[in-house]
Amino acid sequence: DVGGYRPGALARARSTRGADAGLFRIEGAGRIAARSWRFAGSDSTALGERVERALAKRSALLEGLRGEERATTAFRLLHGEADGVPGLAVDLLEDELRLLLLGRAAEPLVEEVVATLAARLPMDPAAVLVTHLAERPKGELRCVRPLRGRPRVEPFCVREAGYAFEVENGLREPMVSRPGIGLFLDQRANRARIARRIRERGGGRWLNLFCHTGAFSVVALGAGADRVVSVDLSRPYLETLERNLEHNRLDGARHECVRMDAVRFLERLGASERFDGVVLDPPTAAAAGRRFWSARKLQSTLIARCLALLSPRGALLVCRNDRSARGELRALVAREAARSRVELAELEEAGPAPDFPRLAGFREGDAFEGALAIRRG
Repeated sequence: DVGGYRPGALARARSTRGADAGLFRIEGAGRIAARSWRFAGSDSTALGERVERALAKRSALLEGLRGEERATTAFRLLHGEADGVPGLAVDLLEDELRLLLLGRAAEPLVEEVVATLAARLPMDPAAVLVTHLAERPKGELRCVRPLRGRPRVEPFCVREAGYAFEVENGLREPMVSRPGIGLFLDQRANRARIARRIRERGGGRWLNLFCHTGAFSVVALGAGADRVVSVDLSRPYLETLERNLEHNRLDGARHECVRMDAVRFLERLGASERFDGVVLDPPTAAAAGRRFWSARKLQSTLIARCLALLSPRGALLVCRNDRSARGELRALVAREAARSRVELAELEEAGPAPDFPRLAGFREGDAFEGALAIRRG
C-alpha cells in the first residue's frame, strides 16, 4: 500500500521473498504503484548526473545549436526511463523546453531538471509543463502551464535539417488533454531516410497516407520528388501542411492535398496506380465519419494494398505504435508481401531517431516500430 507516501518519494522495495529490489519513486494509488529509480546493487546516480549523461548522448545535436545555421532545433533531450529519469520526457522546440510529465513519480524532479538543462543549453530557454497522465486527478483540468520565462502561446516554427515546421507547445489550448506538438520528433531519422532515397533515385512520385501536418511531404518535395500526394481526414492538419509548404517556399504545383479517410482513398485508387514511395504511419485508432477503425485490425490490409502500389524499386515506409506486438512488424510486412506476390529486394528496420532510445524490457517507453521495404526491380 503506497497510500501513505507522497508522489516522488523514495522507497526501498523488496520482493515477496524478501530480496532487495532497489530504490523506487512512488507513483500513487493507480495502475502503477512506483517507478524504478535504482536497481539493487547498482551505483547511486544523482539526478543532475543522469541529465548530464543524457545530454552527452545528444552532443552532436546540441553542438548544432551553437552554429550560425542551426539546421535542427527540435529534438528530445530526455526520454524518461531510458535516460534514467522515470516518468519525465523533455523536448527542445527552438528556444523552449516542453516537459511531459508522464508519471507523478517525476513531480519532484521537474525543477532540478529544468535548471540543469537551462545551464547547459546555448540559450536561455522558456519552458512549459504538459501533464500527460493516464489517471488525471479529479478537478485538474489545466494540462499545460508555463514553467519558466515567457513561452509562446501562438504556433511558431522549428527547424529540422534546414526545413521549417510549424509547432505548438500546448499553451494556446491549455485544457486539452494530451496535446500534440504538430511534428513527430521521433520520425526525424525516417524523414532523412526518405529524403536520401529520393535524392539518390532522382525524384519520383510519392504518397503520404495519414499525413498529419505533412512533414514527410515537405521533406520529399524538398529532396526533389516530382509529385507528392498527401492524404488526411483532418482539415486543421492539412491547413498546417499548406503553411509548412509556404514556410519552406516549396512549389505547390508538385503537391496534391486530399482530405479523405486514407482507407477510403486506397479503396478508390485505380488498379493501375503506382508510386515510387509510400509512407504509411497510421494512428493507433481513429474515427472516420460514422465508422471507427483500429490500425491493429486493418494493418495487414493497409500494408498489402500499399505494397501493391509500389513501382519496381519502390519503397514502403510503414510504422506502428502497437506495443503489444513490438518486434513483429518486419515479419508482418514479409508475410503480406508473400501473400500479395510482391517480391522484396530489401526489408530493414526503420525505427526512431537516436534521441528516443530504447530500454530493454521496457517496451512502454518505445516510441514506435518501423520497417522500410523495397520492391524488387
